[in-house]
Amino acid sequence: PEAKSKAPEKAQTSQVQIRARDVYFGRYRSFAKPAVLDTQKVFNAISFYQNLKAAGLTKKSGRYWILIQKSNKVFYKAMKRLAERNGFDLIGARDSIMIDGSNPVDVTDEIIKIVPTINIY
Repeated sequence: PEAKSKAPEKAQTSQVQIRARDVYFGRYRSFAKPAVLDTQKVFNAISFYQNLKAAGLTKKSGRYWILIQKSNKVFYKAMKRLAERNGFDLIGARDSIMIDGSNPVDVTDEIIKIVPTINIY
């Protein structure tokens, strides 16, 4: 008699939850290597943002918007550099990406190390 072949095992599927508005880098519909970060902690390490806070600027000030724009440039360039170096294809705020109830790797400290090396000019 012929041996019966076992049915192929089902591939395990992960429970993925993504809050798209808090994804900063990559395409949330298709990714392989996600990461998260503490947004406020990264911004606190950016010199332009530190200047904005030290000066007590508000959204009513033109200088506020100039410094926020420069801070955003540093933030996104640092994220892109980290993604290129480490192969991350999706980066979002902490808790914006959940896989099986947990955050993927947290890259906050790595990005903070990159921030001082970013030149926006």
